[in-house]
Amino acid sequence: MRRYFDNPRFASRVGLAVIATGGLIAGLGNLIRVLRDSGDAQWTFLLDSLGLLIAIVGAALDFRAQLRLEAFDPKGTKRRGAFLLLGGLIGTIGGCWALGWIFTGGSQPVLQFLIAAIMTAGIGALVDGFIHIGWFGSGDYLDRRIAQRGDEEW
Repeated sequence: MRRYFDNPRFASRVGLAVIATGGLIAGLGNLIRVLRDSGDAQWTFLLDSLGLLIAIVGAALDFRAQLRLEAFDPKGTKRRGAFLLLGGLIGTIGGCWALGWIFTGGSQPVLQFLIAAIMTAGIGALVDGFIHIGWFGSGDYLDRRIAQRGDEEW
């Protein structure tokens, strides 16, 4: 199994799959809550929390794989981070808006499941994008500031 994770592209795909799996687990919690209108399905919030944690672990796995790819394609890594940030932001805000304002009550449970999955996976992608932009985007700034300080002191 270790041989497969030596390939950074495969490891990155695994990270994104873990983010999607976390979203599906959180969506399952929402689906169970919608289908059980009795109000005794409070344990399903554990599935939401577990799905969110899994999505964040997937973001960390994807970032770890991108650390190895950054040496070969720095611009592609920055673009990927911006894409993850934008997609995660749209998925998170859009899912939150749709679940809170459009789909209230027990109407269309499968659609609510998909939107909850997209929202949680969007949070994972948003965290992944923030890490990408913060780590890979700020490296040049720090190098320039250190060089500028060194030039000023001499």
